[in-house]
Amino acid sequence: MEREDDASGALGEIKALDVLKVGVKDMSKSKKEDGHAFIIDIGKKIYHLNTPHRFELERWVEAIEISMQTSRERQLSITGAYKNIS
Repeated sequence: MEREDDASGALGEIKALDVLKVGVKDMSKSKKEDGHAFIIDIGKKIYHLNTPHRFELERWVEAIEISMQTSRERQLSITGAYKNIS
């Protein structure tokens, strides 16, 4: 997104099953950026996402972690059923 009014849409997807790690970035060391950021590591690529609000960061990280857990449970399930009810 180049600007706040940029409505260009998504350019792709990140599959939850491919995510190796999601973590919050320490922004106290960042001189060029403000707000809050988190990192999604899929092995081949690392995505750096920013948000101006802490609560948005927490909601995104929690949603991604739940999605990762659910996708792994489904992959490991013999029946393909979900155990995670989050």
